[in-house]
Amino acid sequence: MKKSFGIWAAALIFLSMLFANNPRAIPLMMTSGDKGWRNRPTDVFGIHRPFWTPNRIGNYLTNNGQFVVPNPAGRAGMEWPVGSGKTVAFASGIWLGGIKNGEITSAVGEYATEFQPGAVTGHSSGVAGTPANPENSRFKVYMINDVDVANPSGNPDYLNWPVVDGAPLNANNKPHLLGTSTAWAVFNDFNEALHTRLFKTKPLGVEVQMTAWAFDRADAFGDMMFFKYKFINKSGKNISNAYAAFWADFDIGDARDLVGCDTTLSLAYQYKKQSDAIYGANPPAIGYNLLQGPIVPSPGGGANVAGRKVFGFKNLPMTAFDKFICGGPPPFSCPNTGVEAYQYMQGFNKFGQAIIDSTTGQTTRFWHPGDPVAGSGWLDGRPGDRHFLMSSGPFALADGDTQEVVGAIIIAQGATGLESVKLLKQNVALAQMAYQNQWLITEVQEKPIRGPAAYALKQNYPNPFNPATTFEFTIPREEWVSLKIYNMLGEEMATVVEKKFSTGRYQVNWEPAGLTTGLYFYRLQAGDFVQTKKFTLLR
Repeated sequence: MKKSFGIWAAALIFLSMLFANNPRAIPLMMTSGDKGWRNRPTDVFGIHRPFWTPNRIGNYLTNNGQFVVPNPAGRAGMEWPVGSGKTVAFASGIWLGGIKNGEITSAVGEYATEFQPGAVTGHSSGVAGTPANPENSRFKVYMINDVDVANPSGNPDYLNWPVVDGAPLNANNKPHLLGTSTAWAVFNDFNEALHTRLFKTKPLGVEVQMTAWAFDRADAFGDMMFFKYKFINKSGKNISNAYAAFWADFDIGDARDLVGCDTTLSLAYQYKKQSDAIYGANPPAIGYNLLQGPIVPSPGGGANVAGRKVFGFKNLPMTAFDKFICGGPPPFSCPNTGVEAYQYMQGFNKFGQAIIDSTTGQTTRFWHPGDPVAGSGWLDGRPGDRHFLMSSGPFALADGDTQEVVGAIIIAQGATGLESVKLLKQNVALAQMAYQNQWLITEVQEKPIRGPAAYALKQNYPNPFNPATTFEFTIPREEWVSLKIYNMLGEEMATVVEKKFSTGRYQVNWEPAGLTTGLYFYRLQAGDFVQTKKFTLLR
């Protein structure tokens, strides 16, 4: 026993030394826990599960398809605000299902997972690839941060960025940092034993590359995490009628929650009407927003893929939203087979029966698409421990082909639970704008030419805005002041003010004419003082 303890102690010391230089990653060992966690064996080796704290969210990530994982005590894995001890999500994972060789096949990350760490090599047309050893330490979760750009030697993950396995590089051939912190991992579903012990299908034969990022900001982006999943079919066979889905067991505080969806925003969310035992009278709302769905052929269309346009295709939106309850009524209980999981992904109950909107009597593929703030439409009723699945499909994933999906976890807190839902939907619009502008959301500021300390240009408000906004600036002496608007190409688009001002603080209201939705700069020049900031216009 003493010898065994010594081995484990040495291993823990080694791991703590390995990650000591990464301030946003806290590696912890995987253990069993509550809500069926201990009842579903994984038999996956090489699991790396750091606690990622890139902003106000703290979250356990893994390198096997589970991107919210229960903590070492088996309790909820996502903390918000980080350091508070309060939690908003128990577990979550990526799901993929489709038809291969005429059979329904799945590759899912749930409480347990059908994925294992590692890349797949040796694939060629019609020939399945070979999965790498999942216990190879290079298939961990890599995390890089904004501070690493100036001090790359301070983070081994930055120095050992696994480009050979697909980790992305920027235009300067350096690790591609999105936001202020980026995490990356690669995994696959080639382990037949994992399928046998979870949803009992044969492997799909996909490699998945996960990129996660976040922004450490004081505004709404400080309560968001973004995830991109790149699916590569390395099975040697075509996969048809495929669906990609985000599965969630969100638990806000005491887990007595309601669920809903907004089909216009491709948003699935969880919320409360009542006070929460953990968060009190103003519980937050949490949701998944599908920013980029898989692509399908569309004559004349233009799809977004990896920041570029792909013509002749379109991105699918959220096409189904299901809720289910483990231990609930049989048609709406948790799936136990790949066939049942696939029925959910399509927008049916687990037996393949249509969902009926109780307010219209019509069939639908979306549970509770009503508006809880207005109290209209089909709404969730009695609060409880909910699971949900937000899906997009069907699409094709031919042998050797790639599909990508991009989603966001967004948290918002208003004065009440319903106000949190309202704020959540507003913040979804910000996330979608950031995606459309390729994540150029951080404040841009030129180094001002030396001048009196009293010169100042504040951030416009509101921002983003529609139809009008206010600029505020201060000058310490009489100056000729120019305030102009520029687009992302540096082209002058409008002049807000161009005249002489006396000493003082000024507010200028402005309503743009002829400008479309997008990201713009505003530039103030007063004497030798120059400063530039960024704003977003919503139309």
